[in-house]
Amino acid sequence: MKKIILVDGGGHCKSCIDAIENENKYKIIGNNCIINANSLIEHDVVIGDHTRISSETTVNGGVIIEDKVFIGSRSIIKDNICIGESSIVGGWPVY
Repeated sequence: MKKIILVDGGGHCKSCIDAIENENKYKIIGNNCIINANSLIEHDVVIGDHTRISSETTVNGGVIIEDKVFIGSRSIIKDNICIGESSIVGGWPVY
């Protein structure tokens, strides 16, 4: 079984976080984050503090989500991008 590291507290996760990843790869989830049901967080993702990822969202590998970000339901975030601080991503888009 691969390791998943949840960093800091004050948040909750109602989601299946993908644990199929390369050796020595971890997911870092910041303080006071919410990851809602049926969301998929892939390998090498970093999620900043006070961030909400809504239901049925997919965050692909290598994504950095900075602090205070809201990602709407059913969003698909493509590989290796950075979503800047205080950004809002509307539901259903593909970025």
